[in-house]
Amino acid sequence: MLRIVVVDDSPFSTDALVTHMQLEGFDAVAYNDPLEALEALRADPPDLVLLDVMMPGMNGLEVLKTLRAQPSTAGVPVIMLTALDETDDIVRGLDLGANDYVTKPPQLEVLAARVRTQLHLKRLQDQRERDILELRRLSDIKDRFLQIAAHDLRTPVHNITLAVDLLNRHYQRTNCEIPQFDSIMRTMQNSLNVMRSIVNDFLDMQAIRSGSIELALQPMRLNDLVQSVLEQYEQYGRQKNIDLRVSLDPDLPPSLGDPDRLAQVIANLVSNAIKFSPPGSVVGIRTRQVMRRQLLEVADSGPGIPQEEMPLLFQEFARLSPQPTGGEKSSGVGLSIAKHLVELHGGKIGARSKVGHGSLFWVELPIQPVSEPQT
Repeated sequence: MLRIVVVDDSPFSTDALVTHMQLEGFDAVAYNDPLEALEALRADPPDLVLLDVMMPGMNGLEVLKTLRAQPSTAGVPVIMLTALDETDDIVRGLDLGANDYVTKPPQLEVLAARVRTQLHLKRLQDQRERDILELRRLSDIKDRFLQIAAHDLRTPVHNITLAVDLLNRHYQRTNCEIPQFDSIMRTMQNSLNVMRSIVNDFLDMQAIRSGSIELALQPMRLNDLVQSVLEQYEQYGRQKNIDLRVSLDPDLPPSLGDPDRLAQVIANLVSNAIKFSPPGSVVGIRTRQVMRRQLLEVADSGPGIPQEEMPLLFQEFARLSPQPTGGEKSSGVGLSIAKHLVELHGGKIGARSKVGHGSLFWVELPIQPVSEPQT
């Protein structure tokens, strides 16, 4: 219930105004002492103040000036109660930040209408301020992402340019095979993968923010998705001499899910595990069933994540202290996107980590029974 405070030195006036405001559906209280009113308003700002101008000791204009000077009450709507011959006070009150005025004795229906108008305007103003803050936040995120993307894309584009130039020069000078052909093509492919990942993450982030991501649910097997992703990252693991050890539960039943989106989640976890594991180490991937849920676990041999940084793990653009062991780049939104995609499936994602002992990321998904096709 919206709360209105009446400040007037006349008990008769305050009683009448409080009673009428309560009949209009508001929670109304009154103060006859301006100083007492200021203390109460400072401690617990109301939704609106009805403020008499002419009061002994401290008049309404001084009370208004004090309210506008205090951050907690600066935005509270104030309607001044004035006499017919107080034109100068009306002007001064409006200059000091009063939102409206009503002459005394007020027509109660008119006063109630003006109160409702000011409360409505305040709600619109508050919503506008929230919208502005959100737009600024989104703009900051966009700017930060574009800055990261521009910086991280510069090196891969440069590598591709050099590789293509080298190919062209070799083809022009000789008809024989290029000795470094495999190495050059691998460099190009890795650079393109980085670029594609950053661009895809940006598009997914925008889609998540706009609420336009929809799942294409169909029967699928989690083990098949894991094996498909591992085939894509087998070469990456070999480049860093990392052993991908896999243990898949053969009894996992089929379930409904979006295979493309879940493969995206699995790819993010597997690529991160390889990215942060040192050469010659092991990355473990396991699936198993827990009650009516299927669990995917990806364990790396990386440096581990400090406990104080764990709450930041699935936030956008979180930059944690562990660094990729091969100088790899990322957009900084992959885990945030993965969290959103898992939650769209009704699942959960999390991690356990200890500095010096690596990290284990897990995804828990409900097993949604697949109906048998009718014959």
